[in-house]
Amino acid sequence: MTAMRNAIDAVCSELGVRRTDRKTRERVAGHVMRSWADGRRMPLNLVQAGLDGGTRLDA
Repeated sequence: MTAMRNAIDAVCSELGVRRTDRKTRERVAGHVMRSWADGRRMPLNLVQAGLDGGTRLDA
C-alpha cells in the first residue's frame, strides 16, 4: 500500500495535481492500482502507469 501511495503522490506532484483535486488524484490512483493488480509492482512501473493515465487526463 505504501508503494502505491508513494507512486500516486509522485505522479500527482509531477503533473502538478494538488492534494485538494480529489477527482484527478483518484483517476491517477486507479491507473496505479490497475498496474499493481496486473502484477507490475515495481515502483517505476507504478509511476509509469500513473503518468500514462495522467497524460490522458488532459485529453
